[in-house]
Amino acid sequence: MYLIYLSGLFPKLAEAEAETKLKLLSCSYEKKWPFIFFDTNKNKIANLDKLGMAHSVHKILTKTKKSRIYEKIASMPKIRKKFAVRIKTIDQKISEKDKKKITDAVWNNSTKRVDLENPEKIITIFILTKDIIITEKTFDIDKGFLKTSAPYRKPITLDPRIARAMANLTGLRHGCVLDPFCGTGLLLKEAGIIGLRCYGSDMSKEMIEGAKKNFSYFKLRGIFKQGDATDLKRVWKRTFDAVVTDPPYGISTSLFKKNVVHLYSKSIESIYEVTKPDGKIVIVVPDKITKTFIKKVKKIGLETKYMIYQRVHKSLSRYFFVLKKLE
Repeated sequence: MYLIYLSGLFPKLAEAEAETKLKLLSCSYEKKWPFIFFDTNKNKIANLDKLGMAHSVHKILTKTKKSRIYEKIASMPKIRKKFAVRIKTIDQKISEKDKKKITDAVWNNSTKRVDLENPEKIITIFILTKDIIITEKTFDIDKGFLKTSAPYRKPITLDPRIARAMANLTGLRHGCVLDPFCGTGLLLKEAGIIGLRCYGSDMSKEMIEGAKKNFSYFKLRGIFKQGDATDLKRVWKRTFDAVVTDPPYGISTSLFKKNVVHLYSKSIESIYEVTKPDGKIVIVVPDKITKTFIKKVKKIGLETKYMIYQRVHKSLSRYFFVLKKLE
C-alpha cells in the first residue's frame, strides 16, 4: 500500500489530479485528506512523478493508534540501510521531546546509523489526531519546474502547479493536446513536460511568437498558429485527444460579462468540434458566467467530470471544469 501526500495549495484540484492519474494506472484508491491511499504494482509508481499538486509518494510500512506507536516500531523489520527520520504533523502538534522519542525508537530498530545528509532510506512518520502512519519515502515530486523562469511572460500567467494539474487532468499518457487560448504557452509547456504533443493558437501574433520562444527555451516541440478560438475547425483542420485552456477574463462590468459569455459560448462549441470522442476538455471559467456555461455544456453534449471552485481574490472567483465528449 502507498500514499500520495497532497499539496494544500488547492485541495480539491490536488485530489482530482491525483485521482485522474491513479485511474489511468488502474489503481484502487481511497481519499483521506491530505492523502490518497492506493494499491499498485511498484513498477507503476514512477508514473506519478510529474504531479503538480503533491509533495511526495510513500510506501506505507504500518499504520497504528498513537498509543501503540513504540510497539509498532519495535515490531517492524530492521532497517538495514543508512537512514533519516522525518516527522510530519498533519492535524496534531507534538513536542520536540516526543519527536526525539519517536526518532530514537526507529534508531533502536535499525542495524545502520542515522545519516541526515545522504540517507539511503527516509522514514517519514505522519502524525494525525488519532493515528500514526509510518512510511518509507519513495520519492519527492520534482519541483524544478517551479524555479524555471521563461523568456516571455505576462502577469496573468497561471501558477505552474495549477497548470501542471490541468495538463494531468486531461487523463492522457500520450497524444495531442490543444490550447486555443495559448497566450505565452506556459500552460501547454506543462503538457509538453508530461509527454503530450502540443498545439496552440491565439488571436495575438505577439503571444504566438512569445509561445514559440518559450517552447524553444524549454527545448520542447510545439505547433503554434495565429487563429480564432471560435473557429478552430478552420484554423486546425484536425481533431485532438484533449483540450486544456484558460481563456481570457477580467474585470466584471456588465458589458464585459456579456462579451465573455459570448466568447465562452462560441469557443466551447468550437472546442467540441475539434475534440475526439471520449476526449477531455479542461477549462477555467469565471464564476459570474458559470450557470450560463453549464447550460451550454449540457446542450452541446458534454459530460461534467469535475467542477472545482477557487476564490482567487475579492473580485475574482473561478471554476475548473473537466468535461468529456460523449460521442
